[in-house]
Amino acid sequence: PLTLPRGFEGAGPGATNVWRVQVGEVVDLIIENPTHMLHPMHLHGHAFWVLGIGNCTAAAALLRPGPPGRPVRKDTVPVPAKGCAVLRVVFDNPGPWMFHCHNALHLAAGMGGVFLVGGPADQPVPPPGLFSDLLPRDEGARGPPPAALCAGAGAVLLLVWGG
Repeated sequence: PLTLPRGFEGAGPGATNVWRVQVGEVVDLIIENPTHMLHPMHLHGHAFWVLGIGNCTAAAALLRPGPPGRPVRKDTVPVPAKGCAVLRVVFDNPGPWMFHCHNALHLAAGMGGVFLVGGPADQPVPPPGLFSDLLPRDEGARGPPPAALCAGAGAVLLLVWGG
């Protein structure tokens, strides 16, 4: 399992959390929350099965081989104060996908990261015209248009929190 200890240890403005996984890889996540507040954790691009929520000492017992029974499938899970959430994700959607606390202040403080699913050859390429409505009227004054920034096969997006 991938354990995200102590609320994204080392996270903060300017920190970079990138977890690389292969397309189709099944990953069990144990999210530890050492704080006195609930954290609603949200994953973009995928849904996960919630195997358990509660006391961290019982988390390992939730990671049994085989089908996990009838767990609920979500994209956001409340990780309780001083507790854990145990999730199972099938990363079958290539690309960079954010995983973060839905509390905006916590996200701004670095409580998030990116799952980079697949290698360079697996990364999606935006179709032509996807960003055409976002082009500034005076392209020369504002630099290259967004489509030029996103073009090219194998482009990888890396998000860095803080500033």
